[in-house]
Amino acid sequence: MLSLKLPKLFNIDQVPPVFHERGIICGYRHPQSSAIACVLSLFQMTNETLNIWTHLLPSWYFMWRFMATLYMVDFWNDSYSWPLLIYLSTSFIYPFASSCAHTFSSMSKNARHICYFLDYGAVNLFSLGSAIAYSAYTFPDMLVRTTFHHYFVSLAVLNTILSIGLSCYSRFLELQKPKLCKTLRILAFAYPYAWDTVPIIYRKKVLGRQQTPITRSTQLLPSLLAFFMLHIYLRGSHLGALTILVTATSFFTCVSFWQHIYRWKPYFWT
Repeated sequence: MLSLKLPKLFNIDQVPPVFHERGIICGYRHPQSSAIACVLSLFQMTNETLNIWTHLLPSWYFMWRFMATLYMVDFWNDSYSWPLLIYLSTSFIYPFASSCAHTFSSMSKNARHICYFLDYGAVNLFSLGSAIAYSAYTFPDMLVRTTFHHYFVSLAVLNTILSIGLSCYSRFLELQKPKLCKTLRILAFAYPYAWDTVPIIYRKKVLGRQQTPITRSTQLLPSLLAFFMLHIYLRGSHLGALTILVTATSFFTCVSFWQHIYRWKPYFWT
């Protein structure tokens, strides 16, 4: 019978400072792990195990939902559903890219930076996909074809570029200026999302709870905002003691997004 030898794990004082995670003192992988060792580490309790699986499992789920939707909606001939296609695509690309980043981030110092650069890019790609969907499906009638609506996606693209640059730059401040690094990273992730949700908040706060099909999709907005902001704070602050809570908020944020998009289905999926 074949025996599988899992990689050796290390304590915090045995790995370079760039690999240190606040609040975690053990379970670190070798700082020059091979790709095979990184994959094998999926099946042992390391400092990245929860991060990997809480992104990998949702990515499989959303990919399955995406494939199922392809059979339900005629994306090829229905241009109105194209923003939904973009949104659903980014909803599984983001967690999959993040799981890959956490999996292979221990191959070297440079690989760690590159992995997280890709991770930040995927997070912002999801934000852009959300902006495209919101622009198509959630704008109140009084804002449609206004200057704000016309430039909404264009500014979302600009936000995405700035956010990627800011979040990537923050990695170089982790050791010298950890507080500034934390602030920049939280701002980089929170600002694009705040911009994306402006039309939904406007619909809910200004127009109120009108009994129209699209307006009913805003019923999940408070919980969606709460989960997302808590998720951003915990991920940006690297509070190791709250890893389980990060796991929960990661899952419920994804589920909230899917419930939100699902409420639109009866009104434009024909």
